[in-house]
Amino acid sequence: MANIIRSSKSGSQWTQNDLIAFNIRIVEQNSVDFFGVDIKNINISDYIHRIDNSDDQLSADLKNYIKLVSTSPGEESAVVDFAATLLRLLKYTDIEHFVRVRKRISLFMCGEQTIAETDVCIMSLNQILFLLQVDKTLINNTDPEPQLIAEAIAAFQNNYNINKRYPNSKEYDKYIFPGITMIGTYPTFYKINITNNLNNCIKLGIFPKDETIIYRFNPIIDISTSRLGIQHPDNKLSILKAFKAFRQFMPF
Repeated sequence: MANIIRSSKSGSQWTQNDLIAFNIRIVEQNSVDFFGVDIKNINISDYIHRIDNSDDQLSADLKNYIKLVSTSPGEESAVVDFAATLLRLLKYTDIEHFVRVRKRISLFMCGEQTIAETDVCIMSLNQILFLLQVDKTLINNTDPEPQLIAEAIAAFQNNYNINKRYPNSKEYDKYIFPGITMIGTYPTFYKINITNNLNNCIKLGIFPKDETIIYRFNPIIDISTSRLGIQHPDNKLSILKAFKAFRQFMPF
């Protein structure tokens, strides 16, 4: 696909065609290949306790956001609030790493400066480490998957540029971003491999010779219940087990 016309665009405008244009392919994996463990065997009693704890404010907030998402399926902000609260409740953050919403990141693409805006991210004071993108199909018919990948590329550029400011910092030529897309309360998990070579090709607007593989895991097997997300009892268990296994990819 080296002859595809490439042009600078914001992360919100990325489509599956942009993934093809930059030789990016998404591969579905089972839990053993994706996490290195069969998630059926993961104990999530601690996660269940945190979510069902009636004395915890985050737990109360989460329940309210779940109700909002279920009663207002087109309200994107409710999904963002749900996701940000769930990440805090499941301890995807610590004293030095925190949740941001609507974080705007510079994206240099095809010789021009543009932006990518995350729905939710986890970061330190100057490094972006985790990305989450909400499905907006009900609002503007866009696919969250290419947008998530565009945000990962922008985050790679952000982190790389910040590292260059410090003389003793270690330069890296690749980074695997943990990422999630959300359809309501239903997550899909990604390991987004961004390399310096891919980044340079995107900045110049040229076709990479090396294919980039991004791995994806879907925690819900029964598609008929997927629209219920975490509200369905079986889905709740599968989703929380996937979140617990996914925590290993956070770099702290």
